[in-house]
Amino acid sequence: MLTFSHGWDCDRYPTSVEYGNLTNQCYENTTQLTLSPRSSEVQITITDQPSTRIDMCDAFHVKLQVNSAQLARLLNPRVEFTIPGGISSLDILSVKIKYPYNASTTENAVYTTAGNTLNVDLLSHSVINSLGGIPGTNDALTAADRQVEVDFELRTTCDYISGTPVLFKVFADKPCGDPAEGNGSLVYSNDININGVVQPYDAFSAIVLPNELDVNGAHIDGCNATETVSVTTTFSDIAGQSATQTDVNDFGKVTIPLGLSYVNGTFTSPNGITLVSSNTNELVIQYPAGLTNLQSVDFSFDIQTTISGCTTNADVTLINYIETGGLICGAASCVNAIVTTGTSTELIDIIKPDFADAGGSTASITSFNANNNYSFTINLINNGLDAQIGYTYDIYCADN
Repeated sequence: MLTFSHGWDCDRYPTSVEYGNLTNQCYENTTQLTLSPRSSEVQITITDQPSTRIDMCDAFHVKLQVNSAQLARLLNPRVEFTIPGGISSLDILSVKIKYPYNASTTENAVYTTAGNTLNVDLLSHSVINSLGGIPGTNDALTAADRQVEVDFELRTTCDYISGTPVLFKVFADKPCGDPAEGNGSLVYSNDININGVVQPYDAFSAIVLPNELDVNGAHIDGCNATETVSVTTTFSDIAGQSATQTDVNDFGKVTIPLGLSYVNGTFTSPNGITLVSSNTNELVIQYPAGLTNLQSVDFSFDIQTTISGCTTNADVTLINYIETGGLICGAASCVNAIVTTGTSTELIDIIKPDFADAGGSTASITSFNANNNYSFTINLINNGLDAQIGYTYDIYCADN
């Protein structure tokens, strides 16, 4: 909000005699002008992807269009790419950014990996970086000036689960710092199907997350908070395929997002599902043999928030799959070929206390007899949940 003060708010123009005796009430007036920031919106679309089956270990492209759809520009734009089945299932051959959208050249993107997620920083393109973001409709000269192409060149490995799509999300901020409209929007590719492996039946899994009936969706709150995840998988026939029947090669892989962890020893199933392996962020289960059309089985396990990491719309994913005969991968042979029978993803918010510097923090040092004395005043603000007693603030000291 801006405040303007201006003079000569009188019922008549003052004479030179009266001028010296005028009070502020006569010649000063104040008015306030409220500034409403323009909105920003980010959109994501897949523009190119495989439409037919590919050979195992062949390269393929998925191209995205990131669009700035409102008046204000997008700050801190990035794309998040979730690799199904784990980081080993796909080789990242290249990630390139083209801007403006109709440009004739591309630049290599800077990206980082965390777990099975790739984060692509769109500011790593030199032009977008020089602009401080992606222009909005208010300052973009053409539609191409507010659109970005991100080109992923990928290659499947023997670990890739045939029939699995790949997932992309887009994130950006408004100029005022709040998340842009559409922040966290996601899009799935077509199923990436491998020649030589065919899905024999459908396995649909319904994932029930904590507090998912809340108006704002599923969430888990606080540090070291523990909640239960429940899953029901139903098997069904596919037209043109043999009747459904599971065997000893039927599995499922649960991926838990960073910021959460599996609580050891909490897996349970009343229907004979076996926990094959587990770690902090992944469970591999084996379905019982002999299940037929429209039969369902259940399992559950506990998750717990970790010390660090808050996020919205984190993915809890279950990929059901079978292992079958080997396939040729270039000049080699895969020991097992894997084909998905169903994929389910649900979103959860991980909410914790969220501390930030409130400004005005100070530090000083005094030396006496080769000893250093440090004094700190730290001003923090909590933008998240109430913080319970026991939080610590770590300070790094560079002195030996």
